[in-house]
Amino acid sequence: EELLDLALDIPIEMHMPLAPPTGLFQRTSGFSMLDPRAGFAAMDEQQADLCMLPEGGFVLLNKAGTEAAEAFNLSVEGEVARLWKESEELETWLKKLDEVRVPPETVLAELRAMAAETRAKEAETRAHQAEADKRRQGGDSNGLPRRFATALMVNYNLIPGWRVTNIQRALAARCGEAQGCEKPPEEPALRPNATVEELLKYTESVGLEKLAQEGASLS
Repeated sequence: EELLDLALDIPIEMHMPLAPPTGLFQRTSGFSMLDPRAGFAAMDEQQADLCMLPEGGFVLLNKAGTEAAEAFNLSVEGEVARLWKESEELETWLKKLDEVRVPPETVLAELRAMAAETRAKEAETRAHQAEADKRRQGGDSNGLPRRFATALMVNYNLIPGWRVTNIQRALAARCGEAQGCEKPPEEPALRPNATVEELLKYTESVGLEKLAQEGASLS
């Protein structure tokens, strides 16, 4: 079991018998849903119940067809079992399993170390990805919510450009995530991590021109 985990964790090709080298028999198949434009379908009544086929959908096999398909499956399975017993494949497979040995402890220790290093790198990569996703979802590089620029332009009929950038720069400087609020005492408070709605109300109370001029002086 440990070898299987190691084989999945590290980029090293490991030869181990997992199943006899024979073909696979597909016992059943079917549909759970088709494109709604073509209609919904299921293979048989059992599948229709499992996928909760909507009203208007159609079942491909009726009861007689399902029974005939089951009889065919049983005949194929019986033939597969007969050929498996009559051939030497089962005996060869069992002999091969008897020859399988666990690698020496030195090799196992090396594989475990490689697996631990691989897991650590993958965890670090996932952490970086999660942090990047959080930044993309939570806010822009200036610390303001990502959709604030769009909301600002829509609410005040602004066009993309230096004015919008300066307003955002002033708001970010007045209430950065780390520094807290930096504002004249006569103006309303703006809490850190303010929402889009709170930022819009604050912008209206202070004034677009004042914030734009203040942001320009910070560039």
